[in-house]
Amino acid sequence: MKDTEKSTKSIDGKRLRLRIVAAILILAVVAASAWAVSLYASYVTGAGGDDSARVARFAVVTEAYTDNPTSIKFDQTAAADVSYADYKFEVRNFDDKGVTEVAAKVGVVVTFPKSPYAVTVKLIDETTSETKEYEATISDDRKTYTFPNVATTAAGVQSTLKMALRFTVADGMWGKSIDLTEIKIEVAVEQID
Repeated sequence: MKDTEKSTKSIDGKRLRLRIVAAILILAVVAASAWAVSLYASYVTGAGGDDSARVARFAVVTEAYTDNPTSIKFDQTAAADVSYADYKFEVRNFDDKGVTEVAAKVGVVVTFPKSPYAVTVKLIDETTSETKEYEATISDDRKTYTFPNVATTAAGVQSTLKMALRFTVADGMWGKSIDLTEIKIEVAVEQID
């Protein structure tokens, strides 16, 4: 029995020493943390009366042309074989208060309320005499057509981008119409400098 009592006492003694060491370590960590917080809190910053910050002006105006149709009916007549229709709009980097002070890239997102059957969409940049056409990245459900980074505008320089969305139909769509009031057209502008 005495051997068992000795071993129990030595185990209890070891546990007690480990607890004391752990308590000292915890106390040291708490003291070091308090010291670090007191040092950090003692640094004071301030601002004088002449300090100021200026934020760059950012203006984007989008406007659809007034003669755009609210729906497009695709007719095949003997006089004209029309298989597309355009919806025109412009994007400006200025308004009545001034011009955007940062360079920006422009993208366009077209969202249909339901997947358009036999219709494709291209974006046409008519800003310069050299017309550019852009193909869309189409979502899996075919409702969203994304045209990323189709143009850039320079900082501090007025720019008017003239764009058209060209809706093209397949042969089976003759006599059908597309309601443009249900289509959502978003212009995404992102600062690049």
